[in-house]
Amino acid sequence: MGHRVVGIDPSPKVIAAARELSPELEFVEADAADLPLADGAVDLAVAFLSLQDIDDMQGAVREAARVLEVGGRFAVAVVHPINSGCELDREHPETRLVMTEDYFDRRRYRDEIARNGLEMTFESRHWTFEDYCDAILSAELRIEKVREITDPEDPHLSRYPLFLHLLAAKAAQPG
Repeated sequence: MGHRVVGIDPSPKVIAAARELSPELEFVEADAADLPLADGAVDLAVAFLSLQDIDDMQGAVREAARVLEVGGRFAVAVVHPINSGCELDREHPETRLVMTEDYFDRRRYRDEIARNGLEMTFESRHWTFEDYCDAILSAELRIEKVREITDPEDPHLSRYPLFLHLLAAKAAQPG
């Protein structure tokens, strides 16, 4: 569609797998907090379900802002922070959502999920909604849109947000 897309990940295994699946695309092994791109080089930066997995989340947001051109957009999707502070009873979705952790405690957490015979382990960091907003605003980006995504088809998952989507823009520099 006329766009140049660059995928970035710090894992050599992930980069190798991505190149194997999509050899026509460009993939770079790099840290999100130290991007190998010039200032103002991109019109769109996307952090899709990754900021909660990056130790230096604020640094990654600053780097996204640095590589954006004036007027460029930064699209963020993360697991909604409420999810890493509660206990979800998948067997009884009609039960109440119970906060089991201190929402304001920035900590590492682990989710182990099994679906269709496949076991997956996700190791992430709990950040608050405010942490994400502060990182974006501190990087001198302007938040344009906030969405809290649910699953309207599920009796339990439609009652609270599963994902947080943020859209921010880089304004012209003052002066």
